[in-house]
Amino acid sequence: MNTEEISFGDYRKVSDTLLYLDQAYSLVFTTVLTSKNQNGGDSFFQSEYMDQEGKVSIYRNIKCYYVIQEKNTFGGGFLFWPNDVYFFCKIIEEKVFPWFFGDNNIFEIKDNKLFRTGNYNAVDFIKSMEQFLKIYPIVINFKDNSEKEGVRIYVSSQDKYMDIDIDKLVQLYYILKNTDMMNLAYNALAYAKTPPYGENIQRTSGGLGGVISSKSITNKWEEDRKKNKFTPSNFLKNAKKKEE
Repeated sequence: MNTEEISFGDYRKVSDTLLYLDQAYSLVFTTVLTSKNQNGGDSFFQSEYMDQEGKVSIYRNIKCYYVIQEKNTFGGGFLFWPNDVYFFCKIIEEKVFPWFFGDNNIFEIKDNKLFRTGNYNAVDFIKSMEQFLKIYPIVINFKDNSEKEGVRIYVSSQDKYMDIDIDKLVQLYYILKNTDMMNLAYNALAYAKTPPYGENIQRTSGGLGGVISSKSITNKWEEDRKKNKFTPSNFLKNAKKKEE
């Protein structure tokens, strides 16, 4: 079996899938561990500096974002930084939800069929020519012949879109509005730094592209522990004592 070594410093990001929107798109939360600096080199989120007395200070650069991501693709999609989340949720509250709730809703049932009957304007959320969402109200027809109010959202393209019903839209809104991004990022950083490393590694052709092969990875926890003086938390120490 082929093996290779991997350490904590080899990780680029942690991505958590929070919601499957349809068969192609998901809402993913990403915490950045390593990014490119101005010189094109790798810049790790954590730096450590030792002063003249031998005391060490840790500096961390926390970067995190949501992305509406298409399955098996890298790049593209739509990325939400914290400020984008605020404005997107405000647009959903003020311009999209009124299509479905209240006196101005634009859907009606006639002869046991659901119709979009009212007037509406498409809702745009535009960050740039490459990053935008365009939202339309639609009636979604399921395979069992049932129907549901929903939206069609074009994701940074005039050709790629997802159709989601009102329940899924409310889930998306709820997660974006109520999730503490910083807490989620801290959790991801703690998880990534906890050994063993290299579990369930799959080789890809680049980014999130197709999987080439799976490999068993020999982690370097012991080596990293000696180099970086990593020590288990008091919680883990206590847990080990109880087990003994």
